[in-house]
Amino acid sequence: MAAQAFRPATQGQLRDWLEGHGVPTAPYGQGPTKSLEHLLTEVLDGESTLGLDAGGQPQRRVSVVSVEIRDARGRMLIEARQVLPSGAQRARALPLSEKLLPGEAWEAAAVRGVHEELASVLPPSPQISIKTESHTMTEDRRPSLSYPGLATCYICHRVEAEVPGLPSEAFRTEEQRPDGILTAFWEWII
Repeated sequence: MAAQAFRPATQGQLRDWLEGHGVPTAPYGQGPTKSLEHLLTEVLDGESTLGLDAGGQPQRRVSVVSVEIRDARGRMLIEARQVLPSGAQRARALPLSEKLLPGEAWEAAAVRGVHEELASVLPPSPQISIKTESHTMTEDRRPSLSYPGLATCYICHRVEAEVPGLPSEAFRTEEQRPDGILTAFWEWII
């Protein structure tokens, strides 16, 4: 990021900063998008940072680990879709993904992500095997689907893993969040 990070203390400060830089916040929290409150929490928790890019445009930066879980048949687990606490549905078609916390290594985030996202279907004391030799890292800048109008720079770590004991057919998980329950629908693909 070219400029110093912007760290708002309130939703009002965040809204004013975004709107002042040409990012309309009215769509936030509508349909499959996340709310302004969610973005503020994400920034305050250190899951993302805000600032201006080299061209003076607002930008969100997020470090994510994408965990490609494979079963004994070589199929990969994807999160097919989500039902947000608001009832809105969001197509995903992505492997398990988790945002890194401040100072957290990608390996620790991968294990934490498996525990958090799949807790309701994991066997007791799951044996999570992260294949560190498969690790790759890329940087990608694109519009955010969660926060329309806000460009996001994703620092993406990708790694393969094995998690024995998961259901062999499609399943769903539920995750308690501050705003309600997030339901995720998981499928195995070839």
